[in-house]
Amino acid sequence: MGYVSRLGLTLTALLLTGSLYVSSAKQASVSAPTNLKVVTKATTSDSLNWDAPAGTVPTGYIIYRSTVSGSALTDMTVVDSTAATGYMDTNLNSKTTYYYKVTAYDDSGNESEPTSEVSVTTVAFPSYMTEDFETDIGNWVKGDPDNVTVAVVDSMSYSGTHSVAMVPTGSGNLDLQLNNPPILPGQKVRFHIFVPEDTTGIEGIQLFFMYNNWSVWQSNWYEPADLKLGAWNQLEITLADSVTTTVLRAGIQITGKSGINITSTLFADFITTDPSATPLPTPIEKGPAEVPQKLTLNNNYPNPFNPSTNISYNLPKSGFVTLSVYDALGRKVAVLIQRREAAGNHVVTFNATRLASGIYFYRLQANNEMRVKKMLLLK
Repeated sequence: MGYVSRLGLTLTALLLTGSLYVSSAKQASVSAPTNLKVVTKATTSDSLNWDAPAGTVPTGYIIYRSTVSGSALTDMTVVDSTAATGYMDTNLNSKTTYYYKVTAYDDSGNESEPTSEVSVTTVAFPSYMTEDFETDIGNWVKGDPDNVTVAVVDSMSYSGTHSVAMVPTGSGNLDLQLNNPPILPGQKVRFHIFVPEDTTGIEGIQLFFMYNNWSVWQSNWYEPADLKLGAWNQLEITLADSVTTTVLRAGIQITGKSGINITSTLFADFITTDPSATPLPTPIEKGPAEVPQKLTLNNNYPNPFNPSTNISYNLPKSGFVTLSVYDALGRKVAVLIQRREAAGNHVVTFNATRLASGIYFYRLQANNEMRVKKMLLLK
């Protein structure tokens, strides 16, 4: 049989059966892991470990998380899956209580009952590292009390569910400042600022440092044209390498036009004074997320690619998901996803650094359905 014919049969088997090998043996039920416990906790992370079930070693484990005690698995967030008996959960909010359960699964996607629930409350951030403004404004203060009032609100947020509203009360500038931040030369301060679409009266926004006994002011100025209205703006400033004295103040000043009041309330959230220490969260979109109506596997982008490409897919309901990559001979070369995932839109990055140029196929299996797409690696 020629190469093309064999390739056609291989791919036909892959597309029609969803597998290159079909076992007739019935899968045994999967035993649940035991003794789930919290090992460490920090400001934006915690670590868990558990014991493997007795008997057959499972393929891996699925970690579930919620902020509500006693939640069913269907109401919890699927954090990740792992083959290890431990996991570090990151990108969490500080001063927040999380509840966890863990299940085991086998090669066929059978999933065990969950462990008993455990809880952990993350540590409060030092004010100089990050402020996500969930309960208060920490050590940040308003610079000019005659021109601005500040309050923690839940009507807008970049991270978590709250932010600080900066309400103009006069014709001057809106300031938010942190005294004595331990910033080192070369480190950045990032501000996330929401500017409503109908805002007028802004001359610009400047981020600043003050040091050298208050005699030196370093600033980074943003013109109105640099800002996106009706969206969160990520603004940043880097402390100059030449600075050899202690920084006395870091802050943001929203400068009003001469004689014209700033017309809208602006919002600040997730101010990070050492971005290298804390991964940035994904901005939260207000309103319910749209649930896809059917299982969809989208075209990868970019395509052709070298060495990485993004693969996105849409799940109409939660379930166990497997996303695998095969070469032109039908050999499995990578497993990108093998875990339970919630309904919604998902994306994963495939890195093909170790693979040769050629045609590859990626296959999505979820809820007894399958989708296959083709992509081209060119090196």
